[in-house]
Amino acid sequence: MADRTALRRVIREIRLFAVLDDADCDALAHHLKPRRLGTGEVLYRQGEPGDRLAVVADGLLMARVTREDGTQADVGQVMRGEVVGEMACLDPAPRSANVVALGSSLVYELSRASLRALVSSAPSVVVEVSGAAIRAATHRLRSANDRIEGILAARGAPGGGQPAPHRMASTAGYPAQRPLSASSLAVQAAQAGQQAISPLLSTVVAVSANDLGRVAALADYSAEERQILASVATGHLLEPGVLLCREAEPGRSCFLLVAGGVEVVKTVSGTERVLATLGPGQLVGQMALVDRAPRSATIRTTARTLAVELQRDAFDRLVRARSPLALRFQEQIAIAGIRQLRLATDKLALLLATMPPPRPRGTAPRREDQAKDICFAILQTAVNEWGVDASDIENAVVVRPDGIMTQAELRARTGR
Repeated sequence: MADRTALRRVIREIRLFAVLDDADCDALAHHLKPRRLGTGEVLYRQGEPGDRLAVVADGLLMARVTREDGTQADVGQVMRGEVVGEMACLDPAPRSANVVALGSSLVYELSRASLRALVSSAPSVVVEVSGAAIRAATHRLRSANDRIEGILAARGAPGGGQPAPHRMASTAGYPAQRPLSASSLAVQAAQAGQQAISPLLSTVVAVSANDLGRVAALADYSAEERQILASVATGHLLEPGVLLCREAEPGRSCFLLVAGGVEVVKTVSGTERVLATLGPGQLVGQMALVDRAPRSATIRTTARTLAVELQRDAFDRLVRARSPLALRFQEQIAIAGIRQLRLATDKLALLLATMPPPRPRGTAPRREDQAKDICFAILQTAVNEWGVDASDIENAVVVRPDGIMTQAELRARTGR
C-alpha cells in the first residue's frame, strides 16, 4: 500500500495527470514503464519511429533538432512534471527531435498500446493525453500561422481580410440538445444580437444516427455513439450560397457534411479566392472545438447541403462526462491536427525554399508572386481549418488571360 500511495503521489506531480482520482492513478501505474537516464543519454532519437510518450518524474531533458548540415539546435527543455512525445503516442510517426537527458533523470513511458487499453478502465487518462496532444499541436499550428502571416505581410499580401457580407448559417450560442424551428431560431438569434437565418435559406432539421452513418469520419462509430451525437448536434438544410462560418469571426462549432458540398473561400491580396471544395462525409472547422481563434476562411455552400453542427459547449459536456463517443472524437481531432501539423511543416519549408526574389517596390505583382501568395493562403487555411488539406497547394490555380500557365507559376506552386 505504501508503494501504491507513493506512486500515486509521483503521478499527481505530473501536470498532465494531476486531476486523476485514485482508481485512475492505479490503472495508469500498471501501464507506466520507468526508465532511468544518465547525463547525455538519449531518450528519443530524431527520425526513429515513435509510439509512446514520456513524463519526467525527476531531472531535466532537452529537445534538440539536427539540421541538414549536421549541426544541432536546442528547441526546448522538458522539466520535471512535463510530458514529451504525446503526439507520437496518439499517432505513431518518426520522432521530430532528439530528446537528451541533461542530468540524471527518471521518466515514465506510456505506449500507444497501453493508452488504448486504458480507454475502458481509465478514460480520464485518455482524455488528458488527447487534450495534451491537441494543445501541443494547436500551439505549433498557431506558431506556423503567425509565421505565415508575417511572410504574407512582408510580401504585401495580407493573410486575412474582411469579406463582403454573406448570408450566415450558424446556431452558435444556441442550445444544442434539441432541434429548433426556423421561427424559434430567428427569435434566439435576435436575442443573441446575431443575424437570423431566413427560413427561405436554411431549415433546422433533426438528424438521426442513420444520417450520421453517411459521414465518412463516423462510418466506424456504433449506432449508439452516432445516436448520442445526434442528440447534441443540430442539422441544417441549407440552400446554395449560405455561409457555415465567416473568415475572421470567432469559431464556436464544427460541421459534418452529410450531403451537398461547400467551398473554402479566403481573401488573398484583396481578392476572394476559392481554395478548396469539400463534399459529403467531410468534417469542417473542427479546430473550433479546441481553440477559440478566429476562423481563417469562409465556408460557403455550393449546392443544397445537409450539414450537422456540433458546438464546442456540447462537445465539452460530452468530454467532461467521459462519454466514449467524446473520447473517440477527441482523439480523432487530435490525430487530424497532428497530421496536418506534420504536412504543413513540410509544405512551409518547401514554399520558403522556392520563394521568388522580392519584386521592386511600386511594381505590380508578378504571376509567380500571385501563385505563391495563394499557396501560402491555402497553407494558412489548412493550418487553421483541418478539413482543408495542405496538399491542395499542388492544385492552386492562377488564371492567366490566355489560360496558359508559365513555368515560373508551375515552379511557384509545386517547388519543382
